[in-house]
Amino acid sequence: MDQVSSLITQPIVQFDFLGMSGILLTIIVWLIKQLLNVVKRNSEVITMNTSIISEQNKALNENQKAIWQLHDKVSELCVKVDNRPCMLKK
Repeated sequence: MDQVSSLITQPIVQFDFLGMSGILLTIIVWLIKQLLNVVKRNSEVITMNTSIISEQNKALNENQKAIWQLHDKVSELCVKVDNRPCMLKK
């Protein structure tokens, strides 16, 4: 009886193992595809963010240059005003 049940159950167990292996392989391949899609979208976002940061850096540098130019002009005006005699003191 033991040999008969072994002959019957052995192919079933082998096919179950084969089927489960196929299902697991399919799931792994699907997960890898999903991961690759996420990595691709992530690199697109990183590229966009890098370009935006570069644009913001350029704008910041231009604003800083304009502020320094304004600072220089105001400093020149202060020097000119300090060199003139004050009319209100009289």
